[in-house]
Amino acid sequence: MSTMINQNCSPIHQRSGSLYLVYQTIELRQMDIIKRRDLLHGQFTFWSALYAVYKRPSDQKNSYEIQLTMLISSGYFLYDVLVCIYNDLYDYWLVFHHIVSLVAFAQSLITRQNGVFIIYGILITEISNLPMHLRYLIGQFGFRFTKIYETMELIYFLLFILFRGVLAPIYIYHIWKDIQVSFVIKLMASGLLFYSIYYFYEMGKIMKRKYRGYKERTKKKIDFYWFFINPDIAKLQYREIIDPIL
Repeated sequence: MSTMINQNCSPIHQRSGSLYLVYQTIELRQMDIIKRRDLLHGQFTFWSALYAVYKRPSDQKNSYEIQLTMLISSGYFLYDVLVCIYNDLYDYWLVFHHIVSLVAFAQSLITRQNGVFIIYGILITEISNLPMHLRYLIGQFGFRFTKIYETMELIYFLLFILFRGVLAPIYIYHIWKDIQVSFVIKLMASGLLFYSIYYFYEMGKIMKRKYRGYKERTKKKIDFYWFFINPDIAKLQYREIIDPIL
């Protein structure tokens, strides 16, 4: 791309193209930092929530572990919302997710009630966090077209579908039936389920592209290797399609 700019463009356009490439590089680095931060947050909240459940929390009043988990997670969500809006790094679905979570956390932190229901919700939603981000990092290290990437993506999709697509609706149904759960928590849990539906839609599009790629690889008899790139991948047309990172 830079060669084309140097040969065919005026000095002004050359500078514009160079600035665009620099901007893209900075944006990708910012995305990498955010993804790694998301990974750390997701693992903290999952294991912290699991420990809070291990401590057998009461359904009535939030334990210290529950309060601490929600407080730290709230700080992360608030910071992430402000950064994403300021830098325009994410779409508004993520901002929607963070704001809905913040409302639920705030209600529970202030009243010191209903935290156990949020903690179980965290376990359901964050269990797919690790393979999701490992998938992204493996792709960023240049192993997008390998079996290790495909395996990590499969684990991520299966966990997401099982927990967010099957267990989450069942859990939210029982929350709505429970008179002890506040209306705010019920509403916010339903909002997060709606957020998950959007990602099911995105996953569907990815699976369609993967199926087309699989048919092309089968037709040309090109296999993925586990930990390095098969040189024959360059013969595939679909290799240039970059899936959105979920």
